[in-house]
Amino acid sequence: MFNVLNNLKIGKRIFILVLAPAIGLAILALTFFSGDRSVELAFQDNQKSARLADMIGELRVKAAELARREKDFLLRNDDRSVSQSKAAAELIEVMLVVLGDSTVNGDLAEPTARLKALMASYESQFSKVVLLQRNQSNGGRKGTLARLELDLDAAVASLNLDNVTGKIMAARSRVKDFRQREFQQGETESPAEQKALESRFSGLLDDMEKEIMAAVTSHALPLEEIERIKKLVGAYRNANVVWATGDRVFKVNVRLLSDIASQMDPYFIKIETVADNGQAMSAKTLMEARETTRMVWFSGVASLMGIILFFGFLVGRSIIRPIKAITGVFEKVATGQLNVAIPSQDRKDEIGQLARILASFHENTTQAVRTQSALDVASAPFMLVEPQGTIVAINKAAEEMFRTAEADLQAVIPEFRAGALVGSWIMAFGGVLADDKPETTKHERMVIGGRTFDIVMTPVLNSLGERLGTSIEWKDMTDQLATEQQVATIVHAARDGDFTKRILVSDKSGFMLDLSRGMNDITETVDRGLSETVRMMSALARGDLTQRVVGEFKGSFLQLKTDANTMADKIRAIARRISGVSGEVQGATREIASGVADLSARTEHQASSLEETSASMEQLATTVRQNAGNAQEANRLAAAASTSATSGGDIANRAVTAMGRIEDSSRQITEIVGLIQDIAFQTNLLALNAAVEAARAGEAGKGFAVVANEVRALAQRASQASKDIKGLIVNSDTQVREGVTLVKQAGSSLTEIVASVKKVATLVSEIAAATQEQSSGIEQVSKAVTGMDQMTQQNAALVEETNAALQSAQAQVDELRNVVDFFKTDDRAAEERDRSEALPEPVNPVRQQFQALARKVAGGRAAAVAPVYDDWKEF
Repeated sequence: MFNVLNNLKIGKRIFILVLAPAIGLAILALTFFSGDRSVELAFQDNQKSARLADMIGELRVKAAELARREKDFLLRNDDRSVSQSKAAAELIEVMLVVLGDSTVNGDLAEPTARLKALMASYESQFSKVVLLQRNQSNGGRKGTLARLELDLDAAVASLNLDNVTGKIMAARSRVKDFRQREFQQGETESPAEQKALESRFSGLLDDMEKEIMAAVTSHALPLEEIERIKKLVGAYRNANVVWATGDRVFKVNVRLLSDIASQMDPYFIKIETVADNGQAMSAKTLMEARETTRMVWFSGVASLMGIILFFGFLVGRSIIRPIKAITGVFEKVATGQLNVAIPSQDRKDEIGQLARILASFHENTTQAVRTQSALDVASAPFMLVEPQGTIVAINKAAEEMFRTAEADLQAVIPEFRAGALVGSWIMAFGGVLADDKPETTKHERMVIGGRTFDIVMTPVLNSLGERLGTSIEWKDMTDQLATEQQVATIVHAARDGDFTKRILVSDKSGFMLDLSRGMNDITETVDRGLSETVRMMSALARGDLTQRVVGEFKGSFLQLKTDANTMADKIRAIARRISGVSGEVQGATREIASGVADLSARTEHQASSLEETSASMEQLATTVRQNAGNAQEANRLAAAASTSATSGGDIANRAVTAMGRIEDSSRQITEIVGLIQDIAFQTNLLALNAAVEAARAGEAGKGFAVVANEVRALAQRASQASKDIKGLIVNSDTQVREGVTLVKQAGSSLTEIVASVKKVATLVSEIAAATQEQSSGIEQVSKAVTGMDQMTQQNAALVEETNAALQSAQAQVDELRNVVDFFKTDDRAAEERDRSEALPEPVNPVRQQFQALARKVAGGRAAAVAPVYDDWKEF
C-alpha cells in the first residue's frame, strides 16, 4: 500500500482520499443485491433437494419390486415375471440417469455411476438365469429324462422281463426322490457342498446302472438286446448327470444374481443419505444466506468509516515522512559523511524527483574524491594538466620516476624540481608537450637529457563534451631500450652461428637483470651442447667410433646427447656385425662353390636315370589301356543284367498290387454281410415291437401278431444265413491274406536281387572309370618325366651360371671387408674372437635349401639316408 502511494503525485493522493468513500458506498449497494441473490439461489436449491428426495424414494420402491419379480420367476418360471422385471430395471436406469445429471450435490455422481454398472450386470445375469432355468425345465433336460424313461420301459416291456421292470422302476424312483429331495432345496449349498452332492448323486446312478444291468443279464437274451438296454441305461444315467451339472450351474448363477443385488444396497443407502444431507444443507444454506446478508450490510457501513480514516492517515504520512528522511541525509553530507544513501529515489512523485536531483549532486561529489584517491595509489606515473597548461595533480609513481631522472633532466631544464611539479607549466618540458591539446588519446615518444619517455595524452571532458584538462601517463623506456639493443646483438650473432656473445649485467636491475641473465644462460647452454656434438661428429667423419658427447645437459640438449651417443653405438655395432658377417659370407661362398661343382656331376647322372624311367612308363601305359577296354566291356554286361532284374521287380510289384485289391474286395463283402445282419436285427426288433403292440390291441391284433411272429422267424433265419456266409467269407479272406503275404515276400526278394545287381553294375562302372583315370594319369606322368629330363638339362646350365656368380660374390665380399676396416671400433680383434667363441656355428641357408630339395625329390629314401650323410655335399 505504501509503495503504491509513493508512486502517485500528491494531487492524485488527495483525489483518492475523496474517491474512497464513494467506492465504499457503491460496494455496500452491490453487497446488498448480492446477498438478496444468494437467498434466492438457496431457496431454489432447497426445492431441488426436496424433489430429489422424492425421486430417490421412488427408486427404492422400484428396486424392491425388481427383487420381488426375481423371486416370482424362480418360483413360477413364467414369462410375465420376466417382462415385469425388465420394465422395473429400465425405469431404475432412467432414474439413475436423471440423478447422475443432477447438479444439486456432486456426491451423487459416483454412486449413480456404480449403480448403472451394477444394473447392467444384474440384467445380463438375470437373462442368463432365465435361460438356464428354461434349459432345466420340462422343455429342456427334464423333458429329455422323461423321454429316456419311456424308451427304457418300452425296451424292457418288449422282452417280457417283469422282474427287470420292477427293479428299473424302484431304482428310478430312488433317483427321482434324490433329485427332488436334495437338488430342489434352493440356493443354500456352497460350491463345495454342491460338488459333494453331485458326487453322491453320481454314486447313486452307478448303483442304479449296475442293478438294472445285473437284472437284465440274468436272462438269456441275445447280445444285441443286452447292448441296446445297456445303451438306454447309460443314456439315462448321462442325462441325470447333465441335469445335475446344469442344476449346479443354475444355482451358481442365481447366487451371483443375489450377490449383484446385495452390492447395490449400499449405493441406494448412500444416495438416500446424500439426498437427506443435501436437503438439510440447502435449508441451512438458506438461513445462513439471510444472516450473512444482514451482517455484511452492517459490517460494510463500519468498514467504510474505517477506510476513510485509514486513507486520510496514509496520505498524510506518505508526504511528511520522506521529506524528513531527505533532510536528515543532507545534514550528514554537510558534515563530510559521504557514504550515505539518498532515500525515496524510487518514488514517482514530486518528492522522488527532488531525491534523485540531490542523489546526482551527491554522486558527483563522491566521484571527485574517489578519483583523487585512485591517482595517489596508481602504479603508473600519471599527471593532470589544466587547459591553460598548468599541472594540477601528479601521483606518487610519477613523482618517484621524475626524482630518479632528475639529474638527467636538470641538464636540459635547470629549473626542474621533481618535488615542485604541481603548479608549474607543462610547456617547460618542451617537445610534444609544449603546445599540444589533443582531441583524442595520443601516444608519443620524447627524448630529454638522455632519457627516453613514452607518453599517453588523453583529453578529459565533462558530460557536455567541454574540455576540463589533459591526463598524461608517463613511462621511462631508457633501460628497456638499452637491454633490447644488447639482446638484438646476441640474436644476430646466434643467427650467424656465433654463440659466444653475452649481455652486460652489471648496469641492470629488476626485470631487465633477470632477462639478461636468462639470455646469457641460453647462449651458454647452446654453445656448450653444439661444441660437444661437433667434436663427436668430426671424430665420426674420421672413422673414429669411440668418441662420445659428455657433460651435463637438460631438455632438448639432453635428448641430442642421448641420440648422438646412441647413433655412435649403433654405427659401431653395425661395423662390427658387418665385419663378422662378411667373414661368414666369404666362407659360405667357398663352400657353395664346392657344392655346385658336385651338383653338376650329380645332375648329369640324374638325366640318364630319367631317360630309363621314361621308357618304363611307356610300357606301363600300354598295359593299363588294355585293362581299361576290358573294364568297359564288363560294365556293359552288368548294365544289361541290372535292366533285366529291374523288369522282374516291376512284375512282382504289380502282382502284390493285384493281391491287395483282392483283399480289399473281400473286406467289402464282409462289410455287406454285416449290413445284412444289421437289417435282420432291425427286422427282428420291429417284429417284436409289432407283437407288443398287437398284444396291447387285444383280440383285434391277434392276426397282426401272427404275421409279426412269421416276420420275426424269417428275420432270424436271414440272420443265421448271413452268419454262415460271413464265416465262409472270413475263411476266404484268411486264404487271400496268406497269398498276399507270400507274394509280398517274393516281391521283397526280387527287390533285394535288383538292388544287388545295380550295386554290382555300379562297382564295375567305377572300376572302368578308375582304370581310365589310371591310364590318363600314367600318360601325364610320362609327359612329366620327359619334362623333368628337359629341366635337368637346364639345371646343368644354371649350375654353371651359379658357379660364375659365386666367384663374383666372393670378390664383392672381399671389397666389403676392406670398407669395414676403415672404422676404428676399439679392440675389434679381441671382440671378434670373443664373439666367435660365444656364438654357435652359423646356419648355412644354402645348405638348408639343398637338403629340402633332396627330401622333396627322393621322398622316403632321402629321409632314410639323411642321418648317415649330414653334409649337404653328399646329396
